[in-house]
Amino acid sequence: MDLRIANAKRMLVETDLDILKIAGLCGFVTHSHFSDAFKRKTGLSPGAFRKQRRVSPIA
Repeated sequence: MDLRIANAKRMLVETDLDILKIAGLCGFVTHSHFSDAFKRKTGLSPGAFRKQRRVSPIA
């Protein structure tokens, strides 16, 4: 599970893939299972994690 979440964290930050696609690529069958597991491990939902960790482009 730790490896799945680590891969998801990397993809959330480094790609523009939607969260449902990332969940599937990380081996989660449903979005809700992914979201629950992610939140238990990180304290944040996948969407909140992505917003917090993403670097804003300089205008």
